[in-house]
Amino acid sequence: MVSCVCTIKYMQYDSTSVNCWLPLVPFHPGGIDRLRALAPGVVDYPYFGAERSNSRIHAGIDVYPPAGEGASLRAIKDGTVIKVGLFYTRYTGEKTYAVLVDHGDFVANYAEVRPPALVAGSTLNMGDLVGYISGTRQLHFEMYTPGTTDWLWWYGEQPENLLDPTQMMLKLYDLD
Repeated sequence: MVSCVCTIKYMQYDSTSVNCWLPLVPFHPGGIDRLRALAPGVVDYPYFGAERSNSRIHAGIDVYPPAGEGASLRAIKDGTVIKVGLFYTRYTGEKTYAVLVDHGDFVANYAEVRPPALVAGSTLNMGDLVGYISGTRQLHFEMYTPGTTDWLWWYGEQPENLLDPTQMMLKLYDLD
């Protein structure tokens, strides 16, 4: 493996992958063909607003790092941890966690990670370790308005405090 240093506009980190953290599957509707090629038969689409089972709607985007499970996840900017908790239990029984971080101008939910070492009140600097990607092999990323104190499950109309993170993430990857 080749080691490199990747820069995604506001974040720099070391990686053992030549492609660093550029996602394997685009997290917007245009990435569906790529997702189908990698995982035929998949019905869970990675983009914001995608329909899920039981009338639930996808409240974030899913980013698939090339390193997959165990890849380190870094803070995209300075912030304070608001909440750490159980997010999702996989069909395998693996429990995944979420870390809700107040970044000042928005609140981010870094989800589907292994149990993190962070606790509510922890201070993060841009690039600090948030956690490690779980067996889902993806980061589920949500954005909320300032003042949000919990993540949510989206049914029906889009909640007022829920933001679409797609454009911000495209800018981070210089794909806009």
